[in-house]
Amino acid sequence: MSKFSDEEACLSFLKEKKWPNGYVCPKCGATEAYYLKTTKRYQCKHGRISEPFSEQGKRYRARKAVQRDLLLHRNMPDEQAYLWKTVIAFENYLFTTSGRGSNPGVRFKYEVSKEGKAGGRHYRGDSVDGYGNEMWIIIDGVKREKSISRSTVDLAYKKAQELMKTDGYVSGPKKLGIPGAGSYLYAMLLSWGIISREATNFSSNV
Repeated sequence: MSKFSDEEACLSFLKEKKWPNGYVCPKCGATEAYYLKTTKRYQCKHGRISEPFSEQGKRYRARKAVQRDLLLHRNMPDEQAYLWKTVIAFENYLFTTSGRGSNPGVRFKYEVSKEGKAGGRHYRGDSVDGYGNEMWIIIDGVKREKSISRSTVDLAYKKAQELMKTDGYVSGPKKLGIPGAGSYLYAMLLSWGIISREATNFSSNV
C-alpha cells in the first residue's frame, strides 16, 4: 500500500496506464475531458463518463477505505468487526515478513474462509456476511495446512495496540506473543498502519 504517497498519485498512475497516449473516451473517442474530482472520474466533451480504474485500482481504493474505517473505529464496540473486514479486503494482497538479519522476508498471501464451508471456526463476535472466521497463509502458491483463527488475529491486534500505547512501537513479530503466526500478522498490522517499527506518538482515539 506504500507504493503511492496518496490516492491522487495512484489515480495519476492508473490514468497513465489506461491512456498512455492521452485520454480517449471509450464510448465516443473524444480526446477532451473534464476531471470530476468528487467522483474520481472523467467526463468527455460530449458528457460521457469514464473512469481510469482497473480492477486493481478499485481494489486499492476499497482497501484504503477499510483501513480508514478500522482506524476510525478504534476502541469502539464494533472494532473487531472492522478488523476482520480489513483482513477480508486484503485477501490475496502480497505481504512480506520482516526477515531475520541478512535473510530476506517471506512473501505471502492469504485466503479467508467462506461462510458455510468446511473450516469455519466458532467466533463469539459479530460475523461478516459471506465469510468464516479463519485464514490460511499461502506461500509460493501453496496453502499452509494450519489456519490462523480470527480470535488469534484479535489477540495480535490487541497486543499490538498495547505495545504502541506503552512503548510507541513494536520492534518485531515476537513481541506479539503469537508463535507460528506472529511473523505474518506483524507484516499485516505494519502494512495497515496499526503499528510502527520505530518509536512514535500513539493515540488510541484516532
